[in-house]
Amino acid sequence: MKHATLLALLLSCTSLVTQAQVFTDQIASSGLIPQQARALALYDHDNDGFTDVIWTANNWTQVQLMRNNGDLTFTDISASAGFEYLPNNDVLTLDLDNNGWGDIVQIDRENNTINLGMNTSGILESFTIDIPLDIHGTAGFMDHDRNGSIDLLISVLEEDNSRSIRVIYNDVCDANIADALQTSSLLAGPFAVGVDPIFSCMDYDNDLDADLLVVLQGTNGGSPGSGYHYQPINLFRNDAGEFTDATVNSGLGLGHASGATIWDFNNDGFMDLTFGTGDCCDNPNVTRTYQNNGDGTFADVSQSVVLKSGNHYYNVPNIADFDNDGDGDVYWQQGAWTNSQLFRNDGGTFSAETASAYGLNLSGGTDNNGAPGGGFPYWFDIDNDGDQDVLFGTQHNGAAKLMINPLLPSSGANAHSLSIDLEGCSSGKSAINAVVKVYRAGMVTAQMSSSTLQGSLLRSRYHFGMSSDAIADSVVVLWPSGSITRLYDVPSSQVLIQEDPACIFTNCLTTTVGASAEQSSSSAYPNPTSGLIRLTNIPQGITPQLFDATGRSLSVHARRQGQNAILDLSTYPAGLYFVRAGDRSFTIVRE
Repeated sequence: MKHATLLALLLSCTSLVTQAQVFTDQIASSGLIPQQARALALYDHDNDGFTDVIWTANNWTQVQLMRNNGDLTFTDISASAGFEYLPNNDVLTLDLDNNGWGDIVQIDRENNTINLGMNTSGILESFTIDIPLDIHGTAGFMDHDRNGSIDLLISVLEEDNSRSIRVIYNDVCDANIADALQTSSLLAGPFAVGVDPIFSCMDYDNDLDADLLVVLQGTNGGSPGSGYHYQPINLFRNDAGEFTDATVNSGLGLGHASGATIWDFNNDGFMDLTFGTGDCCDNPNVTRTYQNNGDGTFADVSQSVVLKSGNHYYNVPNIADFDNDGDGDVYWQQGAWTNSQLFRNDGGTFSAETASAYGLNLSGGTDNNGAPGGGFPYWFDIDNDGDQDVLFGTQHNGAAKLMINPLLPSSGANAHSLSIDLEGCSSGKSAINAVVKVYRAGMVTAQMSSSTLQGSLLRSRYHFGMSSDAIADSVVVLWPSGSITRLYDVPSSQVLIQEDPACIFTNCLTTTVGASAEQSSSSAYPNPTSGLIRLTNIPQGITPQLFDATGRSLSVHARRQGQNAILDLSTYPAGLYFVRAGDRSFTIVRE
C-alpha cells in the first residue's frame, strides 16, 4: 500500500560550544500563576505549532486556558476562546470531530455528564451530555470500531457495584450533538466489587490494534482490601474489537496500582512497561520493569533495571530524553517524603539518581506534616528549540516551576532531535495510539501516544533525540487503522506525517480522493504469501528493496515480467515484511 506524506521542516539544530546542562526556572516571567498550580492538559489549541496549557492555580480556584506565545510566556485566552472549567471534572483533549482543532472533554463523575468544548478555529462551543452510565474512574481513547472517529473508554460502576471498562461510541457529528455519546459496549470486566480498573492502551503483540493493560486499584493480592500496594496486572488482547484475557503466560506479574508507563527503555522497537512502588513498606520494595520480548510476552527485568533510590513512594514515571542522546530517561513523579528523582538512560543501563546535577531535584511543596512531595512534572518542548523542558506542578503547598532546558542551541552538534506530529485519516485526525519508530545508527526507538506517558496527559508531539546523527535512516508510523507509513533519510527537524494527504473528512468520517490510474494499479499478491509475491506496475529501472519488521534491509532477488516484479520470500521466516519500490511501498505478510 502506498502512503503519501507531507514533511514540514520547521527547525534545525545549531552547532555551538557545549555548556553545562542545568535547567533554570523561568516561571516568574512566564505569565503562569505559580502558587499551588499544575497543568491539567497540554495541547495546541490554536494550531500555531506551540503547545498550550490548561492551567489550574491557587488550589483550583483559578483554571485558565493559557496560550503559549513561543517566547517562554503564556497569555490567558479563556474568555476569548470561550473556555470554562467545570469544578471537579477530569479534563482531556482530543479532536473529536476530525476538523483539525483540538476539542476539550470534561468528565463529571458525580453527575454522570460529559461536557464538550468543541473547537472551531480556536473558539469553543459548549455542550453538556447526560450519559446513561454510572461513570466511576479513569478515561482513555481508542477507535474501537475503526471508523476513523475516536471513541471514549471509561471505567463505570455496574448495577451490582462491580466495575468494568466500557467504550462510548463517538457520534458527536450527528445532527443533534446533545443526544450523542449514548451507545456503549463492554470491553473488559466486570471486576470484583470494591476495586477500580486503572487501564492503558498499548499494542503489546504488534498486530496493529490497541490492547488493554489493566491494574486493579483497591485490592490486596487481587482481593478487595488495601489499595496502593503491588497488584496483579491484567492483559486483554484486542482481536477485531473483541477483548480476550491474555494474562496467563504473558510473563506479567505484579504492578503498582496507579498504572504503568509504556515506553521503549532499551531501544529494540517494542513497548515495555515500568511501574512504581506501591508503598514504602512493600516487600520487596522495587520499581518493576517488564521488557517486551516482541512475541506477545514480557520478561521481568526489575532486578537489572534499577530505577529507585531509597524507600519512598514512586508513582507513575515520566519519560523524557532530556539530553537528546536517543535514550528515554526516567523522571519520577514522587509521592510523599522526597523530591523528584532522575535516572539517566545510557543504552538501557541507568545511572544513579542524578537530579541535583541538572537542577531538577524539585519538590512539589510540603504537606501538612512538613514532608516534601514530588509534584507533577510534564515534559514537552515549550519553546520548540529541539529539546525537552519540564513544567513542574505542585502537589501540596508550594510554587510551580517552568524549568527550561539549556541543551540547545549550545550542544547542537551532539544533540540533534526529531519532533514528529501525526495527522491521521482512517485512524482519526488525532491518530491516538499510533506507534512511531525511528531507525538510526543501527538502533530503533519506539514511542506511542499513550495517556500514561505524561502523567495522565496525552502526548501531542513525538520527540526523538538523535545524538550526533543529523539524519534518521527511516521513520515508520504504525497507524491504529492498521496502515503503515515508512519514510527514509529524514533530517533532524520538526516533521508532520500524514496518514493520507488526500484524506477528506465528511461528517467526522473519512473519504479519500482517488489516486491516479498509474498509482492505483500497483498491488502485491498473493498477500499473505507462502513465498512468492508479485508486485504489479513497477516501472522499469526500479529495483524493489525488502525490509524486516525492525527496518533491517534484507537481500532479495527481483525477477522482472514486463511491468511486474516477482520476489521470493520463501527463505525468510513467517512474519511482517516491507517492500519499497521507488515511490511505492507494500506491507507483506509471510505465512
